[in-house]
Amino acid sequence: MFEPIIPMEPQSSESIPKSEDWIAQIKWDGVRLLTYYDGTEVSLYNRKARVRTQHYPELLDISKYCTADSVILDGEIIALGSDGKPSFSEVMRRDGIRRLERVDLNSKLIPVTYMIFDLLYYNGKWLLDLPLTQRMELLAKIILPQSNIQLVSSHQDGQALFETVKIHELEGIVLKQKNSPYIPGEKKDFWVKV
Repeated sequence: MFEPIIPMEPQSSESIPKSEDWIAQIKWDGVRLLTYYDGTEVSLYNRKARVRTQHYPELLDISKYCTADSVILDGEIIALGSDGKPSFSEVMRRDGIRRLERVDLNSKLIPVTYMIFDLLYYNGKWLLDLPLTQRMELLAKIILPQSNIQLVSSHQDGQALFETVKIHELEGIVLKQKNSPYIPGEKKDFWVKV
């Protein structure tokens, strides 16, 4: 089984890069979650490398949503509030469970969606040095989206996405350089959040 890693984080920024070298994604108001599958067993960890495997049983049958023989996925768990928008307090009701016998009940009361945005390891090979666009292309080939499993969409016009996010009162956007590598445990300026 894999040792959990600390995921890469975006730096905060006041400005939106205008270059064609960047893509923009919605910043979901959720909990960072990495999925590790060694070919036999699935383990889930949050951004502080704390085990979350038992918290999200709906993600453990990885063959339902991923065709890889072994994989590490990076994404965000979200839960919707009564207004239909991602709610951090709702997702924390799931993520913060201490008495694990309550997981089954809470998974019915608070359904979650896994918003996947990166691929760190695939079929026995680390992909950290590959450009983001190549990791995302491969990710799109191996993920089978469904109601609770989604690929985060990317947009070329960061300013337009930011305006849309403001209208809908969502958390913000993340902008990523298309050729960026993935550096675990680091905050790098080739990923920025606005």
